[in-house]
Amino acid sequence: MKNNDVNQVIPARYDRQEKIRGWDQQALLRAHVIVAGAGAIGNEVIKNLCMAGIGHLTLIDDDIIEISNLSRTILFKDSDMNQPKAVIAGMRAKEINPDVQVRAIQGNLFYDVGLGIYRHADLVIGALDNNAARLHLTVVCSLVGKPYLDGAMWAFGGEVRWFLNQMGACFECTLSDDDKKNLHERRSCTGFKRIDPHSLEIPTTVVTTSIIGGLLVQEAIAYLLGWPIHPSEAIVYDGRARSLHRSELSQKPDCPNHGAPYDQIIELEDLPDHITPKALIQKTYAFYQDRDNPLVLELGRDCLMGYYCKACDTYEDIGAVLSKIDESTRVCPTCNELRQADIISQVVEDDSFSDRPLSYFGVPQGEIIAVRSDRVIALYELGYKDS
Repeated sequence: MKNNDVNQVIPARYDRQEKIRGWDQQALLRAHVIVAGAGAIGNEVIKNLCMAGIGHLTLIDDDIIEISNLSRTILFKDSDMNQPKAVIAGMRAKEINPDVQVRAIQGNLFYDVGLGIYRHADLVIGALDNNAARLHLTVVCSLVGKPYLDGAMWAFGGEVRWFLNQMGACFECTLSDDDKKNLHERRSCTGFKRIDPHSLEIPTTVVTTSIIGGLLVQEAIAYLLGWPIHPSEAIVYDGRARSLHRSELSQKPDCPNHGAPYDQIIELEDLPDHITPKALIQKTYAFYQDRDNPLVLELGRDCLMGYYCKACDTYEDIGAVLSKIDESTRVCPTCNELRQADIISQVVEDDSFSDRPLSYFGVPQGEIIAVRSDRVIALYELGYKDS
């Protein structure tokens, strides 16, 4: 969702907030905000952003609506059961405010959202329920140089935190060694998908959800209007104590997430379905005129190419992101022996599969792909379709 800066006519619906000194509705109408997570906090954030007139929203969630969501989600109804949260939230956002352009991505935050999606946003808001996803957003926002505003809650409280990459602490800085060990990973130690039998649901109330969601949007508006914000601090709400205070966050000197963001990115119109690793490698060779240093295309993910069964001497072609595949599929359907997994994370020009489309390897729309050698690195942003 690449915005232009053409001024828009401001509808009368924003008349009351325009009376606030220093308010700039044009800036809000031009703004593009990503909301990662369309659950309880996400619902409140989306609703408030729409009512405030944030002009462009991208909503990301891979979950479906369940009956337990309805006590804390204003955008969902009984008739929405088993429907994708992101899609329904996007539809309701347009009903709240037709001025808003909404893109809903029903997909896995880790593998289905290209870095370029974040690169063209002004702000990323996390409304997530696990620290692995928060850490992922910290990394991607650092890579593309975008601010990350995180919200979290528990039964009667919650907190809101700014992570600005070059300014102060990031989310990883707040994690202890034990925190990192207990991250909710979406893969087993072998790299395959793991189904966690334990519920990750967090007990909370609609009041807590409303307060944390409101604080997130208040901070987001302040940032988009150029008003002062407070990086390296958490706004902490305690409903039982009826208190609201700030808590300082410290940056760790050895944290890896504070480097310079990607630059000199080459934007392509090609979708992952329409371009191959070989084509990108050849494009890079043509640009640098250097065939003496072999180029490697980094997929940015482990791809399961297929399974080889030694007992049957058969090969099954798969082509999927490894962590999306359940490990039980390794069992040969013919002899019930465990098959060898053929896993790759890089492609070179001479690979037999280098002429397959990038989508075969699980590369999503808008992804930023690196082609490199010992001497050079080229970064390509793939195209994507707005929905």
